[in-house]
Order: sequence, then structure tokens, then C-alpha cells
Amino acid sequence: MKSHWSEMVLRAKEFLPRWRAKEVEQLITEPDVAENGLSSQVVNCIRAIERSVESERDSVGMYCLRKAYLSGCLEDFIRIIPHCSDINMSCGTVSDRKHRMNSTLLHECVKDGAIHFAKVLIKCGADPNITLKLRFESTVYEATHTTPLHSAVLGGDINLVQMLIDAGANLHAVDDNGNTALCAAALNDNMDVATALLKAGANPNQVHDAVICPLLSAQSTAMTDLLLHHGADPNLMLENGYPLLSALILKRKNNIARYLIKIHVCSYQLREMEEELLDRHPLWIAYYCGEFEVFKDLAHFANINQHGCYDLGLLEFSVREDTCDYARVLLEHMMRGHLRIDSELLYLAKSRRMQEMLIQFGADPTIKSADYYGKTPDEYMQQSHIDRKFVWRDLVERGPRIFAEHQRKLLMESLDIKDEQQPVKRKM
Repeated sequence: MKSHWSEMVLRAKEFLPRWRAKEVEQLITEPDVAENGLSSQVVNCIRAIERSVESERDSVGMYCLRKAYLSGCLEDFIRIIPHCSDINMSCGTVSDRKHRMNSTLLHECVKDGAIHFAKVLIKCGADPNITLKLRFESTVYEATHTTPLHSAVLGGDINLVQMLIDAGANLHAVDDNGNTALCAAALNDNMDVATALLKAGANPNQVHDAVICPLLSAQSTAMTDLLLHHGADPNLMLENGYPLLSALILKRKNNIARYLIKIHVCSYQLREMEEELLDRHPLWIAYYCGEFEVFKDLAHFANINQHGCYDLGLLEFSVREDTCDYARVLLEHMMRGHLRIDSELLYLAKSRRMQEMLIQFGADPTIKSADYYGKTPDEYMQQSHIDRKFVWRDLVERGPRIFAEHQRKLLMESLDIKDEQQPVKRKM
């Protein structure tokens, strides 16, 4: 028992002077018998509160109330609380730093899942929106448990969450990481808690710190559906100039991004934006991030040759960078749209594979562009200052054969004819 009291006094030092804490310890020493139907603990706690000077009464009262809470006796807790004038006082800890008094008793009750104690506190005037003390020094744990509602959401107890909502908890308050309670529920993929918050009026489009919002926090398509059903905007423009879809791709949440593309709820035309923001188009972001599957999905709906800043088209950029797989996706999309390819792309090719692919999709190797000194691509590549070692320099001759072979393959595929392999000639 001695060690327990020593621990209690140690915890009280943050809000009681050392000498006063020792006196309180003596005052609440258990008597031999209870009085007037009250337990010995209640009798001594009330006596300690009444004997305190006015300036210390709040601290002594919370010391005694917290003792009743830690002992787990709800009846004693209910009897002591009327004698406490300030139950919103920071007297406990939800920190990984020992003896740091940074939380109210309500924070502790919610953290521990003690809903009956929490209900008593709320009924007696505990503030459901009070935040942790010393937030500017918060640890990782404290940063995510700033308010009682955040703790309840992360704990996953729907009854605690609903109790705090009914008590008037602010649904739009953010923790030290910038997450609302709804964002926290989305991050933890807790559908029941998220549903309760949304029904209570949580804003599914609230953006904090420029980029933090519920849809961007969602971990599953089910959570995404729930948010969309309650009015979340899939075309939300974040405050840093990125569309939500681009932000999802940047965060590697490809399952959510592809789902939004699949159900056709996103719009991708951003040409009305300021020029410097065009590189934030989802198609460009998918290209930059190397998310090929997302890129393929987007290419079916986005502009075929979406321009970025400086009026540079994505197809032109992919040819310059020799990213053949990405270029092929765009070329196939152009072919389905019966659009002609710009033959000047042949001047930009840096590999034979890229040259052949451009010719297969209709680029003319005999073009003589004024922008390239009136030379054909072959003549341009033969110049001494053009250092491209891995390109064909006889496309005029090779071009018709490359194009014809490609057309033959397309025809055989359309007729479902398998290409017959030539017999192997054996030497006798």
C-alpha cells in the first residue's frame, strides 16, 4: 500500500507543491471505520478537500477524484465529484513521458475506455473539447490524441464516440498532425466510427494544412464509397494546387485512385488552370511517379496529349525521355480516336524501339521539317553534333517494312490467326 501512495504523491507533484502533497497524503490515510454510510476513502477525500485553502482546493479535489478513478470505484467517484470545483484541470497523463500531467481526467477515462466514468464527468460539466496541455511539446502519441474525441476514435469504441458527439464535441477540431476525427477514422479504416461522425455532421471535404482531408486519408475503397455517399468531392482541389486524384497518386494510394477512375467520378481537364499548375494533372503525376497501371487507366479519359507547363505535350515528353511503354499507351489511345501522329516526334527519338513504334503508328520517316533545318530524321541523326548511338539512320528504307509488318500483325490479331513459325532449316 505504501508504494501505491508514493506513486500517487509523485503523480500529484505537477499540480501540488511537494510539502502540500505530503499533507494530503496524510489527510486521506484510511480511518478504521466508515462514516454516515460513506466509504473510508470518500470520507477522507472530502475531509481533505474541505480543509484545503481556497487556492489549493481545485488541486486537492482533482487529486482525490483521480484517486477514486484509479481505484476503479465508480460509487466513490460519484460521491467525490460534487466537491471538486474544476474537473477540467490537467491532473493526469496520456503520455509516454512519466509523471507528465498533460491531460484532464476525461482524457484519461476516454483513453482507458472507462465510459461510465466519462459519462459522470460529462454530466458534471467536463469539457469534451478540451485539448492536451503543452501541445507544443507533444510526443507522437499525444499528437494523435489531442482531444477526447480523437482518443475515442482511435480507440475504436463507437459508444464513447457517440457519447462525446452527443455531449457537443467539435467534429472539426484537428489534432497536432492536422487530422480531424473523421480523418483519424478514415486512416484507421473504422467504418462504424466514420459513419457516426458523418451522420453527426462531420465535413467530408474539410481540408487542413493545405493537403489533409478525409478522402486522402481513406485506406480502402469501402471507406471511399462511404465518404462519397456523404458528399465527399472527388474533384476537390487542394490548397497546394493539386487535384485530389494527383495527391492520391503521389501518396501511392493507387487502389483508391484507380477506384475513383473506374467509377468515373473524376474530371481531368485542367486546361483552365494557371499554366504553372498544369504539371499537377493526374496523368502527369502518374507518369512522374512511375505508376504505369494508373497511367493506363487515366489515358482513356484524359486529354490524349495533355500539356504541362511550357506547353510541352506528354507524348512529346515521353518520346524525349524514351519511355516507350508510356508512349505506346498514348499512341494506342490516339489510334482509337483516329488521330494522326506528329511525324516530327521522329526527330526526338533516342532508341530504335521508339523509332519503330512511332512508324508503326503512322509517323512518316520522309518528313522534312523546317524546325530541323529541312532535313529528314535520317539526315538529322547523321549530323556530328547529334550523339545518338542507338538509333536507326536509314528509316526511309526501313520505314515501309516496319509499318507493313505491324499492319500484318494487327490484321492477324483481328482475324484471330496465329503467326506460323518458319520451319528450322537443319544442316545435313
